[in-house]
Amino acid sequence: MSKQAISNNAHANDVATCAKAFGRYHTSGANAQTARGLELLAMPTVQAKRLGIERLKEARTAGDRLATCVLGMCAMEGVGAEANQEAGLTLLMEAADAGSHRAEDYLARHLLTTWQAPSLVDASGLSGKAAKQARHENERRVLAHREGARRAWRYLRGPILRGTVSRNSCPAMRDAFRDIVWREEVTDAVELDCCMVFGARGDAHATYLAALAYEQGRGGVMSHDVACRLMARAMRAGYHDAIVWVRFARRSGRMR
Repeated sequence: MSKQAISNNAHANDVATCAKAFGRYHTSGANAQTARGLELLAMPTVQAKRLGIERLKEARTAGDRLATCVLGMCAMEGVGAEANQEAGLTLLMEAADAGSHRAEDYLARHLLTTWQAPSLVDASGLSGKAAKQARHENERRVLAHREGARRAWRYLRGPILRGTVSRNSCPAMRDAFRDIVWREEVTDAVELDCCMVFGARGDAHATYLAALAYEQGRGGVMSHDVACRLMARAMRAGYHDAIVWVRFARRSGRMR
């Protein structure tokens, strides 16, 4: 069975799991609509599934994030209506932003199976205006890919921290981290979080970058003590730049 087929089965199981959850769900207000919608989705007939979708839409309007999440998964899988990935991703992102862990997990698995590196224009053999246009097109694609990597990381970090998605099979995570490595610095709290996750999994370079971020106040925080602890960890892992930093800090009295 192909990776894509396995992924599709996992996604379909998500919808089925949600559909079976109505018995454990609250039965008041908007939640009652969601419970009934999930109950209808669990039925085998097309008409019941369509009615379930309508119930979930009503619950979503009332602010139920589980309904939003299930609607997104149904749109992705074509349950109760024609498949519409763009609409499904929008609904799932809305649910994830509202705090739905199931939506985060689904988005993470989707990104893992669909993420593609930018297809760059081959500028070799070109000259003059054609070469300039090729360089501009490559820059545009790289920038778009980098922004996509940052958005991907936004939805991947929760599942990775919870252990529901492995970062070792996560190309979007690697792309996000590669962008940080390319700049050799952390610029915001999300990137600092990314470095801390990689560092906790044994990446000495990530630990070093996180230490620099704490030392310089990047990512919204500044702590010399935390920076020293992280640098010491990277030094013990044999990271050369961390060893140099620690030696200099000790000689200058900045670190004991």
